[in-house]
Amino acid sequence: MLKLIIINELHKNILSFRFQISALIIVLLFSLISVQHINSWKEESEIYRKQTNEIFERIRSKAESSISDLATEDIEFIQKIRKNFFISDCSEKQLPTRFKYNAFFVKDFSNNKSINNPYLSRGQKLDWTFILTFIISFIVLLFTFDAISGDKEDFILRLVFSNSVSRSSILLGKYIAAIISVVIILLTGILLYLLVLITTNTLVLDINLIYEILGFFIIAILYISCLAAFGLLFSTFAEKTNISLLYVLAYWIFITVIIPNSTLFIAQKVFPIESTKQVEVIINQLRDQELKNAPKEVKMVNFMDLSFPAHKISAEFYTKLSNKEMNIKDAHFQKMFNQLERTRLYTILSPSSQFSYACEGLLGGGYLRFRKNWEHLHIYQVQFFDFFKKIDAKDPQSPHWYNPVAPISTSRKPVSFEEIPIFQEKNIQLSMRIRYLLFPLSIIILTIILALTVCFWRFLRYDLR
Repeated sequence: MLKLIIINELHKNILSFRFQISALIIVLLFSLISVQHINSWKEESEIYRKQTNEIFERIRSKAESSISDLATEDIEFIQKIRKNFFISDCSEKQLPTRFKYNAFFVKDFSNNKSINNPYLSRGQKLDWTFILTFIISFIVLLFTFDAISGDKEDFILRLVFSNSVSRSSILLGKYIAAIISVVIILLTGILLYLLVLITTNTLVLDINLIYEILGFFIIAILYISCLAAFGLLFSTFAEKTNISLLYVLAYWIFITVIIPNSTLFIAQKVFPIESTKQVEVIINQLRDQELKNAPKEVKMVNFMDLSFPAHKISAEFYTKLSNKEMNIKDAHFQKMFNQLERTRLYTILSPSSQFSYACEGLLGGGYLRFRKNWEHLHIYQVQFFDFFKKIDAKDPQSPHWYNPVAPISTSRKPVSFEEIPIFQEKNIQLSMRIRYLLFPLSIIILTIILALTVCFWRFLRYDLR
């Protein structure tokens, strides 16, 4: 009986006007973003190539000057556009993607200094996740908002229950049929997108990318299932379809607009921290005070004599000062990380946020990618400093007084570019991705179970009159 109900509901859905118009919108959207992504992939790849070449040329120039010039030079690392960017941007357009470091410290990352925490910026790029979050989510609710209340208004429920059909079978059949209907629409759009990118040689499907696409599809089905459960739930709470439509519209706005865009408000009110500008003021005040009380030798420089005694005092002074400044910065960075992670515990109440966070873990992008690059850069910086000390130790003319701000008391000999350890982004391990996405996935599944449980409970008591 359940199979027959699913087939009948599926047949009704596919022949409906809402299915046809939804399919048309999704096909058009996927066609649009396929063309857009072809252009953006080429453009961003070219920009990245030029920027990294400029960075490498600057590294080469400093290395040819001296190892000390290279060690004290601020170098940038820029995140490359991900191959799976078309699935989800993972908010990387809002997150910092440029990191500044030298042999002594990982110093900073690019961000908008007008806000307290750049991670809390909101913005959506047109990609698969955007279509799921904003368009497919509405389509799912459109297929389920009148599943019960509509049949009641049309007296279909009375006719159905005049036969020996259980209420649970009716509800489950409608639920599964709605999911399949939307999945058909989504799959059509995805296949069309992949066909366009493959035929234009923009996309090469390797095994990892195939797994990521399949993983996205599974997460998308869970997301669709979650929204379908809520659509049915609202339909069982409403006596008329216009009331259930108001319910799902309010719910859709709440989960796709209000909660995801409340991160900045929650962070500022519940987990406030200093802004980047405020931290810079503190650092500048510290520097001014330290320089005011600094020994007079700090300002003495003799470029002709590396072993000039004042250089040792200068190196010790600036090492201590730089460490103090970096301790303030690092403490601020950690506050930012904690603020974001705590705020996400609030926004994860939204299935749309759950879906987005799960995609981050699956694709190894967004905040997960940033944190891993930040941590790996700190590991690399220690290796870079050890490389600097190793080269400096071979120079008998160097007094080996390491100064983080000026190359005046360490080796002035050049170093070959090929010898320099260059930081390269590492792929995030599969085990780490799984750990990251398990939490939002678990919340999605628990949400589905809860919504369906209440839905079944409500429908068993639903008044058919």
